Amino acid sequence: MNSVRIVTYAESLASEFARLNRAWIERYFTLEAADLELLDNPCEKIILPGGQIFFAHIHGITVGTCAAQKLSGGD
Repeated sequence: MNSVRIVTYAESLASEFARLNRAWIERYFTLEAADLELLDNPCEKIILPGGQIFFAHIHGITVGTCAAQKLSGGD
């Protein structure tokens, strides 16, 4: 059984965030300008406003990612 390790965003993982999200978006949707802005600037667009990005690692390989974005009004 593989052990999954969850880690939070570090600048060194920015390319993994973009890679995994691009693959998902391009498979099920169309990559749009707003997507590119977010994927190219995850710290500015997600982390600094109060959100977080999580990564799942198995044997040191990034196999998944998700982001929690802070919205208005404390959401």
